[in-house]
Amino acid sequence: MCAVERGLESIIRLLLEHSADPNVHNQSIGLTATYFAASADNDAVLRLFFARKDEDRNIECESFRMGVLLYAASVGSVTVLKTLLDSPAVDAHSKDNHDRNALLVAMHHEKEDVAKVLWPTAGFA
Repeated sequence: MCAVERGLESIIRLLLEHSADPNVHNQSIGLTATYFAASADNDAVLRLFFARKDEDRNIECESFRMGVLLYAASVGSVTVLKTLLDSPAVDAHSKDNHDRNALLVAMHHEKEDVAKVLWPTAGFA
């Protein structure tokens, strides 16, 4: 997870080549490597994970009970959010345990740039 937070792509590639699983939850807070990439606004690392067929783009964080799309909306990562929305494997209509979609999560966290990106996905456009 440290390599993901720091954006060390060469190390991440090496780990993935040696069967590192990006779906494993961090033991302390339950985040996967994909969440760390979203939190660090690291689109390049996220794309490395998406190149794998076994990477689950809708996996829920154990502690926050939200998928990575909603997590990206909450931390304000526009670049990562666009990458997630471009992926057909990501559920753009997923909701958190408070029944909020990504747009509502972005608005709750006052992420205006993210809300503008999400507006068309909410069915209001």
